[in-house]
Amino acid sequence: MLRIVRTKLGSREPISLERHIISAYGAKRKAFLIVPEQDTVMREVAAAKMLPPDAPLTFEVTNFTRFANTTFRTLGGLAGEYVDK
Repeated sequence: MLRIVRTKLGSREPISLERHIISAYGAKRKAFLIVPEQDTVMREVAAAKMLPPDAPLTFEVTNFTRFANTTFRTLGGLAGEYVDK
């Protein structure tokens, strides 16, 4: 299932997002939090503080590029970028 939670900086929505993450972890469902490239490390630190040490088995903070790579590797491989004439 895909659940999209859009938030604005400084809004109350992060509390709702944390509930979704904790719920997915509790149900042992595979979950990804996709964030912009520049926010990945900050969100990984926040997730590490919020969840138990075994959470990376089912939960991953990722960015759009890393998520695409993970998806392509799972479904059949990466396509390289090539320059030609």
